[in-house]
Amino acid sequence: MEELVNKLCVRLKEKVRLLERFGSITEQMKAALQARRVERVTVYVNERRSVIDRIEQIDREVAAFTKREDIAIERLSCQAKDRLSRCLNEIQGCLKSLAGLDTECMALAGATHQVMKTAALTVRRSLRAAHGYRPSGQVPPRFLDVKR
Repeated sequence: MEELVNKLCVRLKEKVRLLERFGSITEQMKAALQARRVERVTVYVNERRSVIDRIEQIDREVAAFTKREDIAIERLSCQAKDRLSRCLNEIQGCLKSLAGLDTECMALAGATHQVMKTAALTVRRSLRAAHGYRPSGQVPPRFLDVKR
């Protein structure tokens, strides 16, 4: 049973490492949002997506492992319970720290979206105003001195 807990803890520590990587990418994304470098934000979003995919893969592996091996908490030794508990607490701490950082990024992304939306509307209105001065449905005048 101890060997099973060891295998489980190895996968959970890998998850913690990936969550820390996710946090560092999120911090870089936050800096890019503050600097209004939208092209970099897209790169960071894609990197975060790949990290999330790997985390989800680990979750599926852990779920399949615990189901297949039929690990019952009651049958574990105190030492195994403590080790598993430390791993789970470490994951919980990472998730709590990431929640605040992710909320800040969402707020910055929303503000950046509004700025970009306003700029796009300004350009669109300018184009409409410029097109408003063109004659509609009329053929441009032909002058005699222009070669045909």
